[in-house]
Amino acid sequence: MTKRTFIQISITTAALLIAVAHLIWPSVSIDGFIVGLIIVAIVPWVAPLFKSLELPGGLKFEFQDLQKVSKEAKESGLLTDEVEPQRQQDYSFVSVANVDPNLALAGLRIEIEKRLRNLASENNIETSRKGIRALINELSNNQLLTTKERSTLEDMINTLNAAAHGENFDLRVADWVIQDGPKILASLDGKIHKWVEARCSSLPHNMDAWGHEKSESVLRNLADLVDTIKTDYGDKPDLSDKLLEHIYPLIWNASKLYSFFNDTDWQPEDRDVIVREGREGFEKLKHRYNRA
Repeated sequence: MTKRTFIQISITTAALLIAVAHLIWPSVSIDGFIVGLIIVAIVPWVAPLFKSLELPGGLKFEFQDLQKVSKEAKESGLLTDEVEPQRQQDYSFVSVANVDPNLALAGLRIEIEKRLRNLASENNIETSRKGIRALINELSNNQLLTTKERSTLEDMINTLNAAAHGENFDLRVADWVIQDGPKILASLDGKIHKWVEARCSSLPHNMDAWGHEKSESVLRNLADLVDTIKTDYGDKPDLSDKLLEHIYPLIWNASKLYSFFNDTDWQPEDRDVIVREGREGFEKLKHRYNRA
């Protein structure tokens, strides 16, 4: 059971129990109190159907804006699942998410803008006189953002800007900030150009491109080998498992080399995704390394 489902069930159960207890006494009629509790019991389940719902007393829920942003981010490749869990704790906006979701959203917006400016600076694009929207347009015009990424970031900034202007958000925003915020930043980090140098006495020129090519080729061939083993020896699980066991260390080391020449943080999942999915996993890894 997910945390959200547990909370939904808890709220509904508590509200209905109070409503039943309130009805035990015959002298108590169906009044605004009972109606209010029934609404509270229903809200957690109907939430996904509404953009906003306002209850008596001014309590307002915002439901779909961030879900829409997440969907667009996944489709554009800006929302990646490849982020180290410990890195989530490095962001100040994560630490305040449960206390002040609005402040967390504003903090996330600042972190996104920092990365967009770094991306522009690394590619010799003037940033000092550009607002974030103009910056997104400039990055898109220079092919540093795809059309989908540009559209997603524009929608994302619209939503995050609302926090800076005092919009009231559903408490579930805290979960969204904690879960998706670091992933979005990790994806943007992968776009920032980084330098890797590889030289030796016989090859004094920077062999960075050569290292990219060779490490990528080796890892791709190993991914194809995983697919071949699973296809040709699928009916012989003992032999298949033994063959795969022998190439696990090769994929481990090759993925580390590939990560190095992409100047990207290596993770054990980089090996595991290829072991699980072969060539398809390799393509996912390329995308995370911003090489697709």
